[in-house]
Amino acid sequence: SYRDFIDSICSILLKSEPSNRHHLLFYANKPNVMAKSVTALEMSRRQQASWRNLEFLLKKQLRSQPVTVVYHQNELIVLDKDAHDSVIWNAIKKIKGNRPIGVAVESLQAPQLGYDSLNFLWMQKTPEESANRRWIIRSNG
Repeated sequence: SYRDFIDSICSILLKSEPSNRHHLLFYANKPNVMAKSVTALEMSRRQQASWRNLEFLLKKQLRSQPVTVVYHQNELIVLDKDAHDSVIWNAIKKIKGNRPIGVAVESLQAPQLGYDSLNFLWMQKTPEESANRRWIIRSNG
């Protein structure tokens, strides 16, 4: 399109070194006016890709454990089938990186974990509900 064509010409001109140094210094810190801004669709795709990456990393960390990892609407749900809770907690801490995430777990008993640097919520299940733990991982940002 015309805008892409103008963008490419402007980027070529901005990369070339002018003979007049004053011109170079004047335009050095100015933003590129014709640069494309990120659309909402691109932001959504990036966010989904980030969640899919988290899902892949968590599945990789827990591949030998009896768990199911599901991505659903900007959250990860881990259905825990009698795996030790510290194993899942350590896997979540490993994949967290610098992402602002919060973790909620539904179980009959409160897990005995070190709650360092992650937002954590425990929700008690009634005995009639399934005995499996359910971990919910959401973004805080």
